[in-house]
Amino acid sequence: QVTVAPIGEQPEWPETVRAQIAAVKQALASEPMTAATVAKRFRGAKRATVEQQLEILAVMGELALGADGRYRLVEDSAMVSA
Repeated sequence: QVTVAPIGEQPEWPETVRAQIAAVKQALASEPMTAATVAKRFRGAKRATVEQQLEILAVMGELALGADGRYRLVEDSAMVSA
């Protein structure tokens, strides 16, 4: 499990895609965020990579992109991935 800390106490960006996706989902569990904000939550995270993981999750129906540019978890995403 990846722990998401506030900016200034960032954990390392995970190396594997699976762990990166889990980290992105966990970060968004606290509040909707832009790709840039998610990237800033992790040491070593590249915004382009974070954007890719966000897009993957959005295509899978686990995230929604708001008009404000922030991604948020879809409430019934557990059912989508089941």
